[in-house]
Amino acid sequence: MIKVADASQLAEGGTLRVDVAGTIIVVASVGRRLHAFQEFCTHRYGPLSEGALEGNTVVCPWHCSAFDVPTGRVTAGPAKVNLRTFGSKRGMAGLGRNCRPRRGPSASAHSTFGNVASSSGAVG
Repeated sequence: MIKVADASQLAEGGTLRVDVAGTIIVVASVGRRLHAFQEFCTHRYGPLSEGALEGNTVVCPWHCSAFDVPTGRVTAGPAKVNLRTFGSKRGMAGLGRNCRPRRGPSASAHSTFGNVASSSGAVG
């Protein structure tokens, strides 16, 4: 696992933009957990780390698409494609080296960062 953030770096409701070996992600502090998801909106690639974090929802600053932070699911358009997520863990955030994608609603809502998880429809 590659550690990318710990809880002391973020206040509740805060975000941190991180470049992990060329992959740009956002780490957000929501409900005393750190959640990681792709930085760029699936609609027109707006920077989500600059968007509003409202409870469990991040809102793109460009066109107001909204996404559920823990799952990456679109909650308001114009975006139609879910975000790629990287799980959550209390107190720290990191990315695993042996990544297995998580697909569909049968996957657990949270995974440890030892196994990177992604929502279906990730932007590549």
